[in-house]
Amino acid sequence: RVQAWAAGPDIARLAEELYRWLKEESSDCDEMLSHTLSFHGAIEGFGGEPCDESGISVATRRLEATLASARGHERRFQGQTVHAEVVKCLCRYLVGRTAQDLSIFVNFTACIPAELELPLAAWRFRPLADFCGRRPGCLLPSSPDCAHEGDASSVPYIWARVSAVDTDVKPPTKIPEYNKQFERLRNAWAQQQNQEEESAVTAQPAGGI
Repeated sequence: RVQAWAAGPDIARLAEELYRWLKEESSDCDEMLSHTLSFHGAIEGFGGEPCDESGISVATRRLEATLASARGHERRFQGQTVHAEVVKCLCRYLVGRTAQDLSIFVNFTACIPAELELPLAAWRFRPLADFCGRRPGCLLPSSPDCAHEGDASSVPYIWARVSAVDTDVKPPTKIPEYNKQFERLRNAWAQQQNQEEESAVTAQPAGGI
């Protein structure tokens, strides 16, 4: 859902145009786009957004409508409402960029002696069964190699840790650069497509009479 707010062929361009408009209208543009409350408002109701590729079209139409209203082509929003909607769209775009850049690491370890459980817990490891809502030990058969006091069926054989990195919110000053990056990618892709089409035409055998 959130990644769709910064995806698609037109969103980077629309975001830059909205950002330039807001900078012309407000001297504290970057401050508004860095305020925590602005992001809280931006993510309200995101659960109702599409969770497939159709979310890209929804986000694109929202930016197009907001930009048209900001430029006075449509009167959907007025006054401060325009600013609020522009800020919401741009904050969503920045959150979408963060969602696209973040990475998730999953670490596993197995056959943990009882004396290492507390250190593992301090390092944010948990029995894998905890993630599945099941009793530790029921995921794998009993293992004679795992020394543990008590019933062997309760041994938490596999422990796991999930970490998210690169979760920092992107600064609004990067919005123009994001559009330039996307244009470079678009041009490179178009050039490659043209080269492939030319190669396909060249490879075709000449027709006989």
